[in-house]
Amino acid sequence: MLDGPHFIVGLLTIFKQYHNSNFLKYMMYLSNYLKNAISVGQYQPNGLKQLPPEVSPVLAFMEELMRFEGSSRDVVCQIVGPYIFDYFVYNPQPV
Repeated sequence: MLDGPHFIVGLLTIFKQYHNSNFLKYMMYLSNYLKNAISVGQYQPNGLKQLPPEVSPVLAFMEELMRFEGSSRDVVCQIVGPYIFDYFVYNPQPV
């Protein structure tokens, strides 16, 4: 089992040693995964009206990553979209 804050701080330390564009590229990859998981979840036969279960841990990870990095949430909202984070905050899903 991984200890979340220690993993995030270690990951941020690695990104700080390189150019800032690597961190932004990593955030773009994570947001691309989120968008694909959400779009695949829309085509479920039961008419899924909530986020797929694999999206919640990634959103929580991205939120913690931005909190430890010291950036505002607006950076991720520009990439993913504020409506996804707002839905995640107001409708938490059990993991």
